[in-house]
Amino acid sequence: LLVRVLLGGLSGKDVVERLFAEVPVVQGDPDFTCVTWVRQALLALHQAGIIRTGDTFDWDNIRGTALEHVEKKQEGRFNTGWEGDSSRVATFDMMLSREVCR
Repeated sequence: LLVRVLLGGLSGKDVVERLFAEVPVVQGDPDFTCVTWVRQALLALHQAGIIRTGDTFDWDNIRGTALEHVEKKQEGRFNTGWEGDSSRVATFDMMLSREVCR
């Protein structure tokens, strides 16, 4: 796990798992990546009303925030032999616009 970005709270784990299972993993397409899949999975959650990111689905903001958080984390614990509590993951909370530890 590189980083975790919190978009909002959700309930109904079964619905989330079902929606994720419905997002296709495209084989043989060089343009398909794990990032493509995550975008489609989050869009499915947004369209189902499970996550609320405002009136529109702002993938660029979500992706940009996640990449910014990855860059910040790479400056520290990933390259310095960090041995912290792996059960508590540093999370960037987009609702609070700050890092939290959960």
